[in-house]
Amino acid sequence: MMKPAATRDALGWEVLHAGLEAAHSALGGRLVAAYALGSLAHGGFAPDVSDVDLALIVHDLSADIPAIMTHVQRHVASQLDSPLASRLSVFWSSWRTLLSDGKGGRFPLADRFDLLNSGVVLFGVDRRSELLLPREDALRRELVIEAAEFMLEKLVYGRNTLLPLNTSGGAMPTCRAVTKAVLFPVRFIYTAERGGIATNRAAVDYYCRPAGRPSAELVMRAFRWRESGRLEPPDEISSALDRGLAPLYLELIRVYVEALRHEEVPELEQRLLHWATASK
Repeated sequence: MMKPAATRDALGWEVLHAGLEAAHSALGGRLVAAYALGSLAHGGFAPDVSDVDLALIVHDLSADIPAIMTHVQRHVASQLDSPLASRLSVFWSSWRTLLSDGKGGRFPLADRFDLLNSGVVLFGVDRRSELLLPREDALRRELVIEAAEFMLEKLVYGRNTLLPLNTSGGAMPTCRAVTKAVLFPVRFIYTAERGGIATNRAAVDYYCRPAGRPSAELVMRAFRWRESGRLEPPDEISSALDRGLAPLYLELIRVYVEALRHEEVPELEQRLLHWATASK
């Protein structure tokens, strides 16, 4: 039986508050604000698969800050007896940077979007009303470029395949690996087509609503696996992935090639096309 949402969320909040305590200890007065981001903030947290997203706002981006952020993550992972402790993801910057161009620290545009719209204040003075994001078309362009760069950095799994999972022989991938492999592309497709950021549920609803999406069945099943934290029998999972995963990634590439062509970003467009061609 799946645990109630409040019980599942409590597991994540424990890690989040441990991260905040470690940041207070390491930064002292240089820590000026902290927020919960991600699914703990906007809903849909699933302890078997979700990351725990913590945003830390520091007084200034001095040279020792990156090492301190790494220390915070390692300290929490070593102190808490929970698989979630190793999934603490820390985003960090200063208000000065965030209120200008946002280019400094570790705070991608997608996460600044999440901070503005869904962040939950944990500590400090909330200055999000001063935070300005690019408007409409400019926002879409920057989100598309950021997503394409992330795809090329994180989702290129080798020269011989564009797929992140191998179900032919060996151990079955974990629920976390399977659901991320399916739902990451769905959220990226939402970003390219709608110009915004969506929760997993909203992205799945958007993807599966029209008829004709090539991987709708796999996407709906992956969302159920994510919510329950349990996969179906291995042969059923392998069959579902074999039918739906390759079409989903080919659709992802097509959508982004079209979006990057529209935004006139030929270098990224060509890199995605090379990825797809080299993977066949």
